[in-house]
Amino acid sequence: MQFTIVQLITSGLLLFGASATFAANGFANTCTNISYNETWLEADCPKTGNGQKWYASLDLNGCLSYNGHLVCGGSGYAYECYGCELAGSTNLTCSCGYEEEEETTKHIDLNKCIGVDDFGDLYC
Repeated sequence: MQFTIVQLITSGLLLFGASATFAANGFANTCTNISYNETWLEADCPKTGNGQKWYASLDLNGCLSYNGHLVCGGSGYAYECYGCELAGSTNLTCSCGYEEEEETTKHIDLNKCIGVDDFGDLYC
């Protein structure tokens, strides 16, 4: 089977893209001192190789959305949810809804949405 140069380049790019993708989960397995401040998740997370931890933060408003439920992905949950608190190290609990009649308490396990990369940075 012969490959054209374009096919080889495309195959290489697809392989590179797949290897550079991280699974966005499990940050609490390695990070410590996890806290929530306004829309920011903060933690001390390890860098691969040296084991040292450093301060990392992530604005969850760019990671979570609200469509009747808090969900991983999208953005803008803070426009419809307020009074959010972190229960334990990963369970974010918020009051959500536009109208008083629609307000409900919503939860999401951030450990399923947020990961930590090799540099100790949080990502969604």
